[in-house]
Amino acid sequence: MANDAFAAILAPLERVFGIHICFHDYSGKLREHTPRVQHLCELCRGIKATQIARCMDCDSRQVQAFLAGRPQGFWKICHAGILECVLPVRHGPTLGGVMFVGQFRVSGAMPRALPLLRDASPRLSLRGALRRGRDKLPVVAARSLPDLLDMARTLLQRLEQEISAVPLPSGSEPVSRRLLDFLELNFSRSPTLEDAARSVFLSASRTSHLVKAHFSLTYPELLNRCRVRHAMELLRRTSWPVG
Repeated sequence: MANDAFAAILAPLERVFGIHICFHDYSGKLREHTPRVQHLCELCRGIKATQIARCMDCDSRQVQAFLAGRPQGFWKICHAGILECVLPVRHGPTLGGVMFVGQFRVSGAMPRALPLLRDASPRLSLRGALRRGRDKLPVVAARSLPDLLDMARTLLQRLEQEISAVPLPSGSEPVSRRLLDFLELNFSRSPTLEDAARSVFLSASRTSHLVKAHFSLTYPELLNRCRVRHAMELLRRTSWPVG
């Protein structure tokens, strides 16, 4: 399924609620369809500039641990107080990734249809541009959240059917996948080869060989590809000028 077709499936939900949907890819299949591996809202970009470690801990370690006993999904409030819905993306009996539906603010009391994961770290105090970014998030009425959840699950079922027919890409082994996830979350910080190697618990030379073997690229080329994918998605989804 091409990126445009993938985006078309998600468009109705995003249009109705004014939200954005993105994914974390655990299997290597999702990235074959979409570059949506992080949120593009102004608030998240600003927070990750200084809080990347806390963001990664919340979106990766805490989410996976919480999801283990909650296959129906859950609501998540991060350390910045941002709300979104988290749903598992399944490939048959296995967990292939996670779909994040958000981000938004809620007017009214939260429903109890899903469990709530609240980041255990101290709440981040938002000021200046970050506060303005939070104020720009769409507001969804609490009474509309069940409808949002039903639409998200319906679209997710369609995506899972499409993805299940696609074979795993050649570069989908666990180490190479973790390396890609690290780069796509951290490319704005220009991580060195040594930084990337530490993220997958390998030496710099071994990581360099792995990149060449699995992606037929050098490390700087792979990092630049992540930047280009993100820039293309920003240009597609925003009115930001080029240059």
